[in-house]
Amino acid sequence: MYSKYRRTGLVYVFRQQMEGPLEQEHEGELDPSGNIWGVPYRWGTMVIAYKKCKFNKHNLAPIKDWDDLWRPELTGKISMIDSPREVLGAVLKRMGASYNTKDIDLQVTGGRKSVLDNLKSLQRQVRLFDSMHYLKSFGAGDVWVAVGWSSDVIPQAKRMSNVAVVVPKSGTSIWSDLWTIPAATKFNNDRIGGRIRGPSPLVHQWMEFCLQSSRALPFQQEVIPGASPLSLHQNPVEGPLRHAQGHGGLQMAHIIHGETS
Repeated sequence: MYSKYRRTGLVYVFRQQMEGPLEQEHEGELDPSGNIWGVPYRWGTMVIAYKKCKFNKHNLAPIKDWDDLWRPELTGKISMIDSPREVLGAVLKRMGASYNTKDIDLQVTGGRKSVLDNLKSLQRQVRLFDSMHYLKSFGAGDVWVAVGWSSDVIPQAKRMSNVAVVVPKSGTSIWSDLWTIPAATKFNNDRIGGRIRGPSPLVHQWMEFCLQSSRALPFQQEVIPGASPLSLHQNPVEGPLRHAQGHGGLQMAHIIHGETS
């Protein structure tokens, strides 16, 4: 099963040096030592949600791309997750660059100073940077726009009325949550209880279970937020799907244009 999904890109292999952090193997291939695995169990994107009723009332154009977050009429009416990578990624996308820009001075027009100026102006636009409560302020009506992870935003938007959710047309980031097996952690000390502890012997069975095609069904039924990686390579799993009820006119728009994180 591992080799099957490794060929389709569903299994990522990581390596960890004894004194260093968890790192992806440079070529994305199997590490000969095989100490650490990462198996994605769900994925999603960064999206922007906005209240259509507010936009219609004030005769505002709908949001289509990152640049719309800088519109003067939206000053103080935006909440966003408190994630440096996503905030800076939004700035880079607005400037026509990639989330994965390696050298800002060489690859971004205006260089570091221009990026900093755009970041400061975004800070003035956003009323709240908070990964825990950004959707609460959106639901309460304190802000009209919420920027965050699709697994957060879409379920919340479906419980509200007159909300549109868009994937910015210039592209966005793709995130993935993974199961991993760290190398055994050693406790070298003289205290009582000092020991060498390794992963559960059942962990491989759990990963095999997570890679079964039937595990895509809870995502299709919206029991689990996000999307299953299995849906990228298989036909939809047959099963009793719930009818969408009470979604309050949720509108989804645009597609991802190949930007990944």
